[in-house]
Amino acid sequence: MLDWLDDGLDELAASAHRGAPFRALITLGVAATATRILPPETCLGWLGAILLADGWNWWATRKQARQEPVEAWERLQHLGAFFLVCSIWMILGLLLWNTGRMDAAVGAITIWLSVIFYAQSNGYQSRIGLVVGGVLPTLGMLAAVAITPAKAGFDMWLMLGMLALGIIFAADGAISMFKVRERHDANRRALEASEAQYRLLAENLTDVVSLMERDGRRIYISPSMSRELGYSMEELATTPAFALLHPEDSTSLTARLAGLTTEDG
Repeated sequence: MLDWLDDGLDELAASAHRGAPFRALITLGVAATATRILPPETCLGWLGAILLADGWNWWATRKQARQEPVEAWERLQHLGAFFLVCSIWMILGLLLWNTGRMDAAVGAITIWLSVIFYAQSNGYQSRIGLVVGGVLPTLGMLAAVAITPAKAGFDMWLMLGMLALGIIFAADGAISMFKVRERHDANRRALEASEAQYRLLAENLTDVVSLMERDGRRIYISPSMSRELGYSMEELATTPAFALLHPEDSTSLTARLAGLTTEDG
């Protein structure tokens, strides 16, 4: 499997799946608001397209949301749906931009920056998710704006400067998230390696090691305990620790443990 189709993409997919109802509400609100500037039939067509795309995205991420194993093609399906959703949002901004109205241009920039920052927030989970959902739609949007003729009385450079500033901030945030994710992954790998070494040591000790709660419920049992006592690991796990003690020792130990107190911190 390609490195960029990693587990981080599954985290992004699960998050996208859970957020589908909230996104649907936002989509309906934006479509209704856009009718104040765009023709109703245009808004209705956009609404149908975005709901279909987000529905596909919801369907493509159902396994990740249930934490089930997925194949590479299923991750690619999610990426395709994610790209389509973000692109359709960018198109709405372009429709507003092309009206030549200043209020519509502000709305367009708001939508574009919202998509960019949404994709930037995904950078912590998946770099490829950031590229597909943020970088590629942004490049397409910039190309479309560049070839759109400037309207009379429309300060194109001011608007593009505001947009460029937002993109720069998003890029800086994405870089910071990449670094945080790298440190997180490095710490996780170090922890897994440490746990593997501890388990190797604990499972090969000849000493009997058992961790338990104050009420006798076992937390950990070394394999050597099964060999020394003659009970299976399953039997030891389900048998309270005090049940294997001499009755007099069990009573004494239970009383001493009951007298123990714990302190916070």
